[in-house]
Amino acid sequence: MESFVMIEPASNSGGRRPPFTGYFKLIYVCADLEKSAPAFFNAFGTHEFDTRRDVILKTPDGGEAVVDMSSAWIGALQADLVQAKSDSSGYFAAQNDRPKLHSTGRLFASTEDAEAMVSRTGGLGYAVRPLADNPEGRLFSIDSAILGHSIEGIVLPEAERERLQRLPGIGTQQSFDKGQAPFPGFYQFTYITNDFDKAKAVLCDLHGMKSFMEFTPLEVPLKDNQIGRMNCALSYVGAMEIEVMNPVDGAVQIYTDMMPESDFVIRHHHISRLFADYDSFEGRGREFAAWSHPPIADNFPGERDVSRFYYVDCREETGHYLESAIFDGDTRAWIDTIPRI
Repeated sequence: MESFVMIEPASNSGGRRPPFTGYFKLIYVCADLEKSAPAFFNAFGTHEFDTRRDVILKTPDGGEAVVDMSSAWIGALQADLVQAKSDSSGYFAAQNDRPKLHSTGRLFASTEDAEAMVSRTGGLGYAVRPLADNPEGRLFSIDSAILGHSIEGIVLPEAERERLQRLPGIGTQQSFDKGQAPFPGFYQFTYITNDFDKAKAVLCDLHGMKSFMEFTPLEVPLKDNQIGRMNCALSYVGAMEIEVMNPVDGAVQIYTDMMPESDFVIRHHHISRLFADYDSFEGRGREFAAWSHPPIADNFPGERDVSRFYYVDCREETGHYLESAIFDGDTRAWIDTIPRI
């Protein structure tokens, strides 16, 4: 691997700006970029995105794919939507008309750190394939069918880092120098599973966490204010919080509907956006409703002194649910104690 070192940049206002080390990118594939991109990015809260044509990307078989790609920041995370124009490997192939999560991109501070991840993950028996995509900084792909998506390891060349900082989207003018994640914008990536303990072990293997904060069981109001019970675990890799949820009983159909029948399964379910104030949180819900995507399971409708969340079914636009969240002071305090790397 060619050696790169990533330097956390300073914004014009003196604060840090993404991309940050750890998970920073979500890559989706689609069959028709022109058709899918506006609704895709609208679901994430931005009408602005950058589109590049005929981008050449390395594939794990050692070949190359030619793709069109639209990108935007959705907080401290970046979303890419990719349409393959030529890809004999099928790595970026879309499975149907809906966008689908293809991979999560993890940024390493140095090539040596990325190589250590390759060695560790490969030593655990997972398939790790080199990419050597030096212009984009993509170094390897963990092709894990167990998750339903790949994981790409990235060490950004300086020119690519500067290009990413110029992307439009939400949070592009924000300084991220106060405290630690979660930052306003999309911050949480949630899996569902039918085997809580096994899923935690697999996610630690593939994402590199050492531990989770656990809630067993967690009871929350869901659809029509009915209670759902689930086991829940949380951990951070950079600015992205990784959550795993194991539905137990009650009003948990919103989770089990996306979980195929299997002896053991882990599947991505939703991505969560953190709001800084109740006006924005509720306003986004009204925007979804006007878009014929009414919020599902607002846990405390109208309350303004508690932590709240609601889901929105954006499977047609993104391939998964979206969650909106806002935290009270007590919740934010315990979030700061979640394990992180």
